[in-house]
Amino acid sequence: LSERVFIPFRFLISIMKKFVRRSLLSLSAFVLIASNAEAQSISAYQLWKMPSYLRGFDYRFDQSCNQQDILYRKTSGATIVNLSTDGFLDMASPYDTVWGNVGALDARVGYCDSAKVRYAIAVRRGPGRGDVYYQKINQDPPSTVWKNSNQQKLYGSMLRWITSRYASDTLFVGIAPTVEPNPFSDSLCCPDTTSMKEYFTRNGVDFTAIMQLWVDSIRAGSRSVPVLIQGPGYTNPDLFSLVPIVKDSFPVYEFHSYRPKFYAEDTTTNSVTYPGQYYNFVPFELVTFDKAFIKDTVFRFINQIARETGAPIFMGEFGLETQQFGGPQFLADLSSIAIENGWAFAYWMQDNSYFDYSQWGGEYWSAVLASLNPVNSGVDESNPDSGELIISQSTNSGELSVYWPEADQSGLATQVSIYDILGRHVRSMDETESHFLLELSGLRAGIYLLSLRSGQATAHALVRWIL
Repeated sequence: LSERVFIPFRFLISIMKKFVRRSLLSLSAFVLIASNAEAQSISAYQLWKMPSYLRGFDYRFDQSCNQQDILYRKTSGATIVNLSTDGFLDMASPYDTVWGNVGALDARVGYCDSAKVRYAIAVRRGPGRGDVYYQKINQDPPSTVWKNSNQQKLYGSMLRWITSRYASDTLFVGIAPTVEPNPFSDSLCCPDTTSMKEYFTRNGVDFTAIMQLWVDSIRAGSRSVPVLIQGPGYTNPDLFSLVPIVKDSFPVYEFHSYRPKFYAEDTTTNSVTYPGQYYNFVPFELVTFDKAFIKDTVFRFINQIARETGAPIFMGEFGLETQQFGGPQFLADLSSIAIENGWAFAYWMQDNSYFDYSQWGGEYWSAVLASLNPVNSGVDESNPDSGELIISQSTNSGELSVYWPEADQSGLATQVSIYDILGRHVRSMDETESHFLLELSGLRAGIYLLSLRSGQATAHALVRWIL
């Protein structure tokens, strides 16, 4: 063999030795079998930037949870579990430590660690801050933290404590300072962005400054854990242009979607239909809600923030409260919009007949599982920190999505080469971006070596291509 063929073949043999010691997974389009990246481990923020890599479920703080529950979520295809906490400090003076909440979050983090699944933390209560849902049903008092600087600082110190407690855990990939930050409890003061801005000014609430204080507090607990920033109100898409743009190196902007409201939140089973006509909020008008309208109109402010900031987007809550006509299609449309835009997402899911897709079964659970299909996961989850090279299946048949941040660091074009199992060169190209699509159509089914080089940095992966 020539030296040109022998070198990749020799590397292929060495990496195959590692492979035979492990089970060969078989996925519908491709499988990442092994990888060797001469770079640092994958950072949490890089995972958020990888298009739709993080997909999973929310867990309410008042929802029962055990090890089996988290394992079930992972085996369903989840790469993230969004854990909510009731906060480590009491809402009211003297703001005592709520050790029960500390222990509850410790337990859930432990379940995630045992299952080797990544998790984010969503903080729902704290000094002067009530839970927005319990305020809605008059079980929590209105929040006072928005006008009380002392409470704001205490809340920030609590965020620092929570963050530092889990900062060394490589599976900890984000924290939301507060869930659905509605400074006016459940007031219907603000049907649009203009009235919301006026309400902030009239009530002396500097929403961005408060959020910046809390982001800085989180930074005191961790230099790099991503911060999940939510917009005002119920962080819904209608007012998302008002999300506070913070000064931070690792922001993720999060929104929640229950639109159309009178479909997604209807509590009477099979009483409404999707697609169908419902009132849109901004602008307020009766329209036909379908995938195109949701993507292009309801989510227009989400896309605006994504373009302005270049930061990752997280659809942190969405779903359907009860079974409805067209429900599986509704769930499939929302998840596919997220995937088409490269957003991370998490289903709001409960185990009490509401938002309970696994219990509903049939087409509902199939739609959820399809959106979490592990064929889209390019990182070996038995060792989530195996390397920076991330490969996933593109939404287009015949393509792989490749993410290698080392390319950005070198500033040079990345030389991409593909070799077959005999070490023969079959394809090559030069790429200038850290994220690119790799065309594999036309190749025969089989095992291939993917080799990347940028300057002195190299990375390799074996993929199994299945037609």
